[in-house]
Amino acid sequence: MKKLTFAFFFFFSISVFAQPDLRKTLSEYLKVVETKNSERVMDYMYPKFFELYPRDLMVKTLDESMNDPNLEILLMDSKILEISPLKTADTVTYAKVGYSFVMTLKYVETDENPAPGEEVITMTTNIFKQMYGDENVSFDSGNKKFKVYAKKEMLALKTAGLTDWKVLGIEEKINPLLKKILPNEIITDL
Repeated sequence: MKKLTFAFFFFFSISVFAQPDLRKTLSEYLKVVETKNSERVMDYMYPKFFELYPRDLMVKTLDESMNDPNLEILLMDSKILEISPLKTADTVTYAKVGYSFVMTLKYVETDENPAPGEEVITMTTNIFKQMYGDENVSFDSGNKKFKVYAKKEMLALKTAGLTDWKVLGIEEKINPLLKKILPNEIITDL
């Protein structure tokens, strides 16, 4: 019984002390995402993810999507909503993290790129509403700007070989691929 009590207090104390470190890393990560600095964002990514998608390809894809000359995209007001208790599977310590942010997308009008028509705006609005919920999407027709409030989840991960916490987005479409780089217990927990 004493061993069990000691083990519980030892694990609990590690979890308590790890939380401020984890929260700090997550806050830094969300701030970096807001700056749209793709290279720095990749510094926070779980390194095994680059076995699935090479880092340089990820940087290129992120740069292209965030720096579209036809759209002005801003990310702001990122917040950590909740952090689950720490768990360990094999040698990976992890926590699920709920977070939110506000994203604005404004159409940039030029001679080569006229403002989109109502059909495109309606279609885009409907896509955003499916992704984020009706109440979380608005369109300012005067400024040609969407405003989206998004809630998402990610994993925070740490292994013996990592000095800092790393993150990995939880997206339904990539979850099957994560089986290649994460223990099954984590996949089941998603």
